[in-house]
Amino acid sequence: MIKLVLKKELIRPFDAFPSLTLACLLLLSSVTFTLVSPAWAGIKEGITAHSKGDYLVSLREFSELAAQGNGIANYYLALHYHHGRGVTRNIKTAAQLYTKAAESGHARAQNNLGWLYQTGDGVKQDYSRAAYWYKQASPSHTLAKVNLGYLYRYGLGVKKSNKNAFKLYSEAAEQGNGRGLFELGRLYEKGRGTEKDIKKAIKLYRKAAIKRYPRAMYTLGLIYHKGQGVEQNHKQAERWYRMAMNYRSTATVNKPGYKSAYYGMGLLYRDGLGVTKSLSQAANYFRQGSKLRHRESAYELAKLLREGKGVKKDLERAKQYFDFSAKLGFKPAAEELKSMKK
Repeated sequence: MIKLVLKKELIRPFDAFPSLTLACLLLLSSVTFTLVSPAWAGIKEGITAHSKGDYLVSLREFSELAAQGNGIANYYLALHYHHGRGVTRNIKTAAQLYTKAAESGHARAQNNLGWLYQTGDGVKQDYSRAAYWYKQASPSHTLAKVNLGYLYRYGLGVKKSNKNAFKLYSEAAEQGNGRGLFELGRLYEKGRGTEKDIKKAIKLYRKAAIKRYPRAMYTLGLIYHKGQGVEQNHKQAERWYRMAMNYRSTATVNKPGYKSAYYGMGLLYRDGLGVTKSLSQAANYFRQGSKLRHRESAYELAKLLREGKGVKKDLERAKQYFDFSAKLGFKPAAEELKSMKK
């Protein structure tokens, strides 16, 4: 009895490797052999090199296979140009490569291409095209469900439907997606597409936070800070704000955490809630939030600079921070700046 032996590392989910078909699984007779095509060997080597940060090797492998129309290679090559890995970042080239991979049925490429159309990064912003690609990817890609849910939530490129958003977020949440859990919680908190249920919302925020979704951590801090749906607890607020502030992912290991968390921490130290009051510490947190372009942080720092509280009084710097906050769209900052110029 003869059978076909597939090398273990070649067995992948069909949505990730669409060119692998059921025909490969047929049993043959008279000989036993191992199937390893040059293309699959190149893909394996490229993915291994990419995961190790050896971008010269992965570029070599993926460039050759992408030229042959391989969808997986086009996707990975797009990642190189999207994030500037081993090449000069070129988002337009990334978009072209994502398109080739997406047209071949690569779900991750479809989702990423949808995101480019949603944000207008490297392509002309087009919510309808974003929705189209998210719909293509969503049956097998959880994040695409969340992204498509967002478009339905706000009526971007599709007819607004909180019910559709609720359905998509629910599916993503069931699959353990942190952002899906959070967005589903938001719908329960606001009573959109479902009955309002703050307790269920908080449970979902906790699950999202456990999944290390930083916005959920911050939101829990805000809920305890204000006592919304729970007993007000500033110690818990400080705990969740700090977790969000200290959050790092593998992709952002050298970057600061969630920017709104710095603002929340600043407010606690400014008012002495759950922590020992310290205006200098508050100013420090507001300054860090300002560096991340958080408009309310810049506004609060400007007030401390104007009044000389926790920092040396500096009217010029105060004006600069009010101006910065105003340019980020915070109207109270524009009003304060106007009053200082009188």
